[in-house]
Amino acid sequence: MNHKNNGSSIAALSVLMCMGSMSAYIIYSLVNEKKRKKNESNILELIQRRRSVFPKQYTSEPVSQTVIDVMLEGARWAPTHHLEEPWYFVVFSSAKSRKELGEFLANDYKNTSTKLGKFSQKKFDKKLKNAEAASHIIAICVHRTDSSKCPEVEDICAVSMAVQNMKLIATEHGVGSYWSSASVHENKKERAVKNPIALKKFLDLPFHSICLGWLFVGNCDAKWFKKSQRKQISDKVSFR
Repeated sequence: MNHKNNGSSIAALSVLMCMGSMSAYIIYSLVNEKKRKKNESNILELIQRRRSVFPKQYTSEPVSQTVIDVMLEGARWAPTHHLEEPWYFVVFSSAKSRKELGEFLANDYKNTSTKLGKFSQKKFDKKLKNAEAASHIIAICVHRTDSSKCPEVEDICAVSMAVQNMKLIATEHGVGSYWSSASVHENKKERAVKNPIALKKFLDLPFHSICLGWLFVGNCDAKWFKKSQRKQISDKVSFR
């Protein structure tokens, strides 16, 4: 046996294997880069397609419980300081519970607007119709305790990001959603969120917790997800 030739053959084979591995790695990297760019494009497109779809635009077809569960699961993975996970949701899924919520919102509006001399029967009726038209209504709440580590504003931000996750998932499933702040503020001129006592009682919220609003959810036609307009981001950014 010619050991010299044998050694050369092994060396050549090793080089070829290395070249093959390198080629495979390059191909793998290119494919992954292509997938990454496609995923980035899909995510941005989904964000751009998200719209506020109002109850009057919903169909009568109920949203499946599976979609609601996935939306809530998406909310669970929002960023949260100190892993406090301050979100708390009350889901009004039955016709009875949505009717009760609609009546609460309508009557609260009536009481408040009448004192200000601004009551409108049309707006009163609209609140009843909106609750009836929605498949689900989700109360968006910030749950806090005496031992909460974060400033309230940070917990509000975390819950708001949880809502964005829910809205994006709803959009991906062709489901419309709309965040309403009806009856949330005791005084709209205050910078902090302070709920009226009646709202806290209706939702049975603890003293430190607050409600940020209501996420109306319903099936809708795809036409309502058409792209909207935004100002150029360059007008809103400065680099240093």
